[in-house]
Amino acid sequence: MNKIRKQATSTQIIKKSTFIGWVSSCSSKEECKEMVHSLWQQHPKATHICVAYVGHTQEDVWFDDDGEPAHSAGKVMLNVLQKQNLLQCVACVVRYYGGIQLGVGGLVKAYTSSVSDTLKLALIEPISYQPYLYFNVHFDYAFSLWESFKRKKYDVNVKVNDSDCSFIIQASMEEIHPYLALIPPTHLSEVEEIMKEV
Repeated sequence: MNKIRKQATSTQIIKKSTFIGWVSSCSSKEECKEMVHSLWQQHPKATHICVAYVGHTQEDVWFDDDGEPAHSAGKVMLNVLQKQNLLQCVACVVRYYGGIQLGVGGLVKAYTSSVSDTLKLALIEPISYQPYLYFNVHFDYAFSLWESFKRKKYDVNVKVNDSDCSFIIQASMEEIHPYLALIPPTHLSEVEEIMKEV
């Protein structure tokens, strides 16, 4: 999967209509709607601002044709994002109508090419994940365990809770097993592997 690391914009004129493509990273549907609102403030005389959003999975999607014929804008823009295997992103196309009707086929082509051309200008990188281990340790053992991990230069975060400490560490189970083996099972939770984006 990929992510947009740097936003981009492009402009094309088709039969006197101006299409301004804009793509960016976006972490939520709410943020996406704020971005669309901001575009309307920048382009108050635009005829349409169509949008496609992909969240943290390719099933977490939203699009808006903004008055264009159904599925002639937002849906085809979404298809472009999904074909590029993009996550956590938004594509918007601002249209200034030029007085000549494009027809549904012409609109599909215009909105598709606006997003495709803009993506060519954006910085897109693969999303990479690192495995982290998550577990809780009783206070009696937490500080010495933290010191041991720090001495070995592990990437470790500790959160103090009411009766124990939560650890998140970038390491394999094989690497930290010798340290955890010194802690009584009653003072150590089950170790879970989680994936974090880097």
